[in-house]
Amino acid sequence: MTREEFINWFEERFAITKNDIYEFGQLYDEVTKPHWISVEDELPPKDGRYLFYDEFLGPRVSAYYVECTLVKEITHWMPLPQPPKEGGEE
Repeated sequence: MTREEFINWFEERFAITKNDIYEFGQLYDEVTKPHWISVEDELPPKDGRYLFYDEFLGPRVSAYYVECTLVKEITHWMPLPQPPKEGGEE
């Protein structure tokens, strides 16, 4: 669902103001955009590739591996965004 579809769904069902539309847009962005997750709160699934934040090396892309949970330098992670679609369309 795109941002516009998300907002339109609410517009069709509820009487909403322009301020509400802005707030729904902000909510959509917040829940659909990647964000940093602390390894203290949650570890990534074992299958997949992620962006890790290493307090000494900075951000780096890597496949998840079990030993990652033991590396204290890794403090945060996030899922990688979806690759672009063919033809440059979003």
